[in-house]
Order: sequence, then C-alpha cells, then structure tokens
Amino acid sequence: MTKKILLSGGRGLVGQMLGDAMKASGWELRILTRARSGHDCVHWDPMNGAIDLDALDDCHYVVHLAGENIAAGRWTRERKRLIMESRVNGTRLLAKALAKAKNPPRALLCASGSNYYADNHGGSPWDENGPAGDSFLSKVCQNWEAAAEPAREAGIRVIHARMGAVLTTKGGLLTRMLPAICSGLGGIIGDGTQRISWIHADDLVRALLFILEHEELSGPVNVASPICASNRELTKAIATKLHRKVFLPMPGTLIRWLFGEMGEELLLADNAVTPLKLLEAGMQWEFTEIDEAIADLLDEHRCWGKSDEKPAELEHKS
Repeated sequence: MTKKILLSGGRGLVGQMLGDAMKASGWELRILTRARSGHDCVHWDPMNGAIDLDALDDCHYVVHLAGENIAAGRWTRERKRLIMESRVNGTRLLAKALAKAKNPPRALLCASGSNYYADNHGGSPWDENGPAGDSFLSKVCQNWEAAAEPAREAGIRVIHARMGAVLTTKGGLLTRMLPAICSGLGGIIGDGTQRISWIHADDLVRALLFILEHEELSGPVNVASPICASNRELTKAIATKLHRKVFLPMPGTLIRWLFGEMGEELLLADNAVTPLKLLEAGMQWEFTEIDEAIADLLDEHRCWGKSDEKPAELEHKS
C-alpha cells in the first residue's frame, strides 16, 4: 500500500531532504503551501488561519517542519515575534484541522529543537525527561509543542522531534563556519567547551522515517547523534579536514556584542542531549563521531589559498 504523506516546510532544508527520501521510497507526497490545492499540494495560510480541511483526509502521516529561520538575522523584537508565531500559529492550525478530519492520520510528527532544554553547564546530556529552559528558544519550543495538543486530544499519535543542529553542506551551521575557517579567520568560540547536539543530514532523514514507522515512539524524541561535540571539537574537525589552522578565538564578549541574544543561545550555551528514546527503539546511526561526520560531508570540499594550486577540474567546487 502506498503511504500518503502531508509535509509542511517542504521547500526548507530538512523538508527537501526528507521529501526526496520519501519519494525515492515510493511514498505519495503532498506539500502544504500557500498556493491553491492541487494534485500534490494542499492550501494553507497559517498566519491568517486558513487551511483546506477536505484535502487533509486519508493521509497516513503528517510531518510539520515549517517555521521562520531562527538564524536569518539578529533577534529584534519583530524577528522574535515572527519566530514564535510562525511555529505556534501553524502548529495549532494544523493540529485543530487534523482533529476534525474524518480519517485522521496515524501520526503527526512536529519539528522542535534541542534548545527546549535548560543549559547543561557541563553536566550529563539531557534525555527526553530533561528540564525545560527559560531562554527565548526554549520558550519557543515549549509553546510550539503545546500547540499540537488538539491533535493529541483527538487520539492522534503526536511526536515532537527535538532536533540538534543538522550538519550538511547545503545550508545551516556548517556552511556558516566554512568560509571563516577556509580563510584562516575561523576559531574557537568562547572557551570552546560548550557542547552542541548535532546530527548528520543523512541520519536525520533516517531518524525521522524511523520515528514515523515505530508506533511506540510518541511525545518528545531527541533527534541527535548519541555523542555530542564541543565547539572546540567541531571547529578542529572542520579545520583538520580542510587542512587549515585555527588561529583566532572569538571571545564570548565579542559574540554577545555581534549577535546579542541569538549569539548567547546558539553559540555560547551548553546544549547537550542524548537520544534515549531512539536508542531504546533500536535506531542505528551511520555517523556518531563528529570527525567521521565532518570527513564525510567535506570529502570533496576544498579551500584554496594564495599558494594553493587549483586544478582546473576542481574549479567548480571552490
């Protein structure tokens, strides 16, 4: 039987990767979009509370990834409002609509973030029972997850995928670090001991499909590598693979001055989680060590300095 999937955020980084994997597996994919409903799309406008209720019936799974990019710019009051409302309003609209569906889905998988948790301050990584934090991103995640309650009350299996930083050369954290390290200007941030919960893009797609197909998984699920990496370890792994040295550390005071609250939460906080539920369910990762993940992702990436000879056949990769 062909599995029918409804996907929001299908044009985003994670949505494109997941959608491609689903189509490659023979799943029938429909995308939530502001365009009119059609063969492979369903109309919705979350900021105005509009959604095509009739088109929601008979989907086996719904995956909700849509939300304003948290790293697209400094967190002004308006940016923070958009970040919060884009997640909460869209999730609430979708959850209420699915609760009214004649044939509701087997599961609603909603994106969330590992920023849900309080700063670890060097302690053991949080599993899914870890405490919520009081930072802006933590409050976003808390409200984001709470907005799915109508679907849960209607008996739909709801999963909150608390994702770590997704490592890929197509966007996100890694592509922001590469130019600085290639130029020799990249360095350790703060004291470098703060940890980041991360996941290789291939393992992320594998994990999300695994969650959908394992009915015992519900509620919060940490989606990250079983082994966190410190900022120092991540930076060193990238620099080593690119044959560059790390010269210029970036003090925490400079990060706070440049990026404000966003820098404090995304770059300086100790964000370490462990994917306990996935481990107990038997999830298998391809990449658990940061060195292996970076080596795989940057296998064909090159940095070219003034003294480097740049082969003509590699010009398109620079």
